[in-house]
Amino acid sequence: MTIKQWVTSMTLKRALWILGGLAIVLGVFKAGEFVGFGRAQYSYRWGENYYRNFAGYDRGPGMMGGGFGGGMMGDENYLFGHGISGTILRVTGPTFVLQDRDGAEKVIAVSSSTSVRMFREEIQPSDLKEGLWVVVIGAPNDAGVIDARLVRVMPMAPFQNASSSVR
Repeated sequence: MTIKQWVTSMTLKRALWILGGLAIVLGVFKAGEFVGFGRAQYSYRWGENYYRNFAGYDRGPGMMGGGFGGGMMGDENYLFGHGISGTILRVTGPTFVLQDRDGAEKVIAVSSSTSVRMFREEIQPSDLKEGLWVVVIGAPNDAGVIDARLVRVMPMAPFQNASSSVR
């Protein structure tokens, strides 16, 4: 077989098609790795900033009473609390009803020891109103009501554009 016959042969064409297909498959795989790595970095950074995300910039591990998992805003332990996020449906006195992303409604109790924050500022529980997107960390009581330790008002709901957010 001569070089000219080998270059024009079906065997070479098939081999080139197979190599091209493998290159495409590897390219898609690498693109998936790239996207996955970016998402993992975001999740890692968010986890590293847990205290800053929920308790504010001036507190964190080793500060304000120190130690990992304790001493934040008093002796509250937010690391091992229960959390829920959603939109406030209605506010009735010291409680409000929160609708999570699955549509389930939860009753949240706010007390004088509850920290209510928006950005870096501490706000009053009376500033909570219908339509706000909040993250609540607390623990359920015997009646099934979540006793809030921290209510964090978020600037807008996830997957919502800025023009439709409630501020």
